[in-house]
Amino acid sequence: MRWSSLCSLASTAALVSEAHSVVDKWRPETPTMLPSLASLSARAPRSRQAEQVLPVPPIPARELSSAVTEGKAVPHGGKLVSLMVADACERSALIAACEGRTIELSDRNACDVELLMVERGAGEPHAARTSPANTRTTSPHLNRPTDSSMETLKQAQANFPRLAIRAATTTATRTTTTTARATKLSAQALAARKTLASVSFGLSSSSNNVFSARSGHHQMSTNVATAAAAAADTTAVLEGKAAPHGGKLSDLMVTDEAERSALIAACEGRTIELSDRNACDVELLMVGGFSPLEGFMNQEEYESVVETMRLPSGLLFGLPVVMDTDDDSLAAGMKVLLTYNGQNLAVMEIESTYKPNKPLEAKKCYGTSSLEHPGVQMISMERGGTYIAGKIHGLELPTRVFPCKTPAEVRAMLPANADVVAFQCRNPVHKAHYELFTRALDAENVGDDGVVLVHPTCGPTQDDDIPGVVRYRTYEVLKEETADPKVNWAYLPYSMHMAGPREAIQHMIIRKNYGCTHFIIGRDMAGSKSCLDGEDFYGAYDAQDLAKANSEELGVKTVPSLNIVYTDEEGYVTADIASDKGLSIKKLSGTKFRQMLRAGEDIPEWFAFKSVVKVLRENS
Repeated sequence: MRWSSLCSLASTAALVSEAHSVVDKWRPETPTMLPSLASLSARAPRSRQAEQVLPVPPIPARELSSAVTEGKAVPHGGKLVSLMVADACERSALIAACEGRTIELSDRNACDVELLMVERGAGEPHAARTSPANTRTTSPHLNRPTDSSMETLKQAQANFPRLAIRAATTTATRTTTTTARATKLSAQALAARKTLASVSFGLSSSSNNVFSARSGHHQMSTNVATAAAAAADTTAVLEGKAAPHGGKLSDLMVTDEAERSALIAACEGRTIELSDRNACDVELLMVGGFSPLEGFMNQEEYESVVETMRLPSGLLFGLPVVMDTDDDSLAAGMKVLLTYNGQNLAVMEIESTYKPNKPLEAKKCYGTSSLEHPGVQMISMERGGTYIAGKIHGLELPTRVFPCKTPAEVRAMLPANADVVAFQCRNPVHKAHYELFTRALDAENVGDDGVVLVHPTCGPTQDDDIPGVVRYRTYEVLKEETADPKVNWAYLPYSMHMAGPREAIQHMIIRKNYGCTHFIIGRDMAGSKSCLDGEDFYGAYDAQDLAKANSEELGVKTVPSLNIVYTDEEGYVTADIASDKGLSIKKLSGTKFRQMLRAGEDIPEWFAFKSVVKVLRENS
């Protein structure tokens, strides 16, 4: 419960007014009477008529300062100063100059504002530091904190909060339960303000928003048809292909129109507007990318995956798949409609709600609880304070600039009874990458008839990554330029966590569901650096080691990423060959490449494909 009235100017104005009268009466000659001002706070009125601006008589700052400092500790900086504006005309002018701009203060902000205006100590009158200030209006709906609210704040300090980042971008048209979610600053959000104050996070999903903005009606018939195709019996695509994780490919799409309408009606107007990350998770649940899951994890599943990297059944699972909210009205037994950019993606049957242990989730899944890690930032700052569990009923797939084939569709396009080597990436493919995944077919554990599936993630990644739509365009032109029959392309609607070793396991499980038998593990796969000092969170081979340790159980073989270098004499070779032969190695760092790209300089053809460079220049 918010208690913004704690610092309402009505109470402050009344208190200061009485303080002024006392100060005028008791000058420095009788300073011993001033401590009685402390008792005035208990008698000051707690509210006034809404929107009433009260006149505040001035407090003679110097006289007040000298009065209260005789025989008392000297104030910090030497004197106490009042920031209250007493002149009615000046007050009106200050408010008019705001031109309607307002900031609704959080409980913590309101306390800080009051202390700036009228700092108080034990037995001392109100005073403050020197800086401009204006006034707030009072409201009859504001109350002082209760014991329960203070207990809520204490409990909130034990968890990472979710700052109300979406509040500024929530549009007025979203008259859903998430409007309140986006505009409400919870106690959990308040508890982390000091923790986060010194770190520049820039968690803006808009920079990585790879989904197309859509207005007007959407092509529901097309999406329903796609869903119907995906909902077809998957037995055929499993023949001669790798078995899905858990033995069965989940398919949660509802194709019957009457059933779809009944599900939506059962939501009774309850909706959750999905974030980009949530939308990716919902899609992967609907189409079976997260098989064997059929919904968002409950508390038992969540805790099991966090602590043991396994579902309660014992089945390996790299990272928890959860739905978050700050809407306290959602409860077990309800159905809620999951919407995204004007589309009705799914209906969720709420099985339960629970409070996650976010510090433990961060430590176990990301190997750190430091807010310098982007994944820890995401779960602490972006996700809500409550997780909701339940089964998903798919209605339609998100409409995007880039098409994402379902696991059934990808399986159908892959050859039967052949090894399929998956290559995961989140950046444009340059020539070294191409050499890497095509040479992977020569690995000892890959059959002669093996093929590659280049399967980039096009969902949100890190803030400084190239946007997904641009990455998609680079992949498309490269696919046309190379036209390699041994290389297949598909796109994955997955939100990167940068969780290093744990995420490598997650990627292997997902690619297994898409029909892959092998997975290329690069150096420091899904790794991340500190946003403050640039230090790596994981070792170069941590992901490879964990993947190898669990490869046999997962049923997915690992193919280590070769260290490919370019030489003047023989072109691309492995680093050990270049060293043995004493070849001249040419290098170009990613940072230098981006600098040359921005400056319009020529990019060496040995480093990047011309078609890819052209797309990047056009979208820089």
